[in-house]
Amino acid sequence: MLKWQLSDKSIFYNNILAFFTALNEIPALFDPKYVTTIKTNDSINLEGKTTGKNHFKRLELIEQMKAKFGSVKEAVKILGQQLVISCYVSVEDKNDKSPEFEFFRHLRNGCAHGNKFNFKDKKTGRIIPLKNEAKWESFKIDTSLQDKEVIFAFIAL
Repeated sequence: MLKWQLSDKSIFYNNILAFFTALNEIPALFDPKYVTTIKTNDSINLEGKTTGKNHFKRLELIEQMKAKFGSVKEAVKILGQQLVISCYVSVEDKNDKSPEFEFFRHLRNGCAHGNKFNFKDKKTGRIIPLKNEAKWESFKIDTSLQDKEVIFAFIAL
């Protein structure tokens, strides 16, 4: 298990660190010439105020990512979904039902359930109106987004 998968009080920052670390290695996934320039012990060294010093073996990280992703677009989509989901989980207990938190909650739900917004009742299949406004600045989530992709359609990465 990589250090960035550990669970602790700074999980929000660890998730962001993991996201950017993985993004750094995307070129290596699909360009064989790039991988040949990486030596066995090469590592990525990052340090953050909250996360402290972090070291990742590049070849190990690349192999894990290759096993999971099929294309650059798929890699960015999955990493984006993971970032949204894990960041939401790290603050979920602070949900105050504010429009901003509801916005974040609906992003998380869409990312966690096939990367699509879904407002349908499981039993009837009918769209359920939102109980609380879901808005952040000029962005709004409502039932018109039913079945729309979260990453790439609603959030452009």
